[in-house]
Amino acid sequence: MPSRLNTIQHRREQLVARAATQRNDMSEMFSQLRTPLQLADKSISFIRFITAHPLIPAVMLAGVVAVLITTRRFNLMQWMERGFVAWRMYRSFKRFSDKSAG
Repeated sequence: MPSRLNTIQHRREQLVARAATQRNDMSEMFSQLRTPLQLADKSISFIRFITAHPLIPAVMLAGVVAVLITTRRFNLMQWMERGFVAWRMYRSFKRFSDKSAG
């Protein structure tokens, strides 16, 4: 019987060592993903904040338009087109965040 216990103990030690090695390998693999995942998390948080506070982008846009008008680098049609594209992107993000939220 002691031989069987020794075999079991040896097998347990091998498994514990293997698990430790696997944990270290996984830690190294996921450490490379930390920065991209943090960027994605911050981007999602920013989109949720903007969709929850739609007045902020409107005020920022008004500020940009005011600066462009005062510096006389303002092509109305070009900026209306850009504004329309930005508005459509905002609507797409809003729909996406509404779907992902529930």
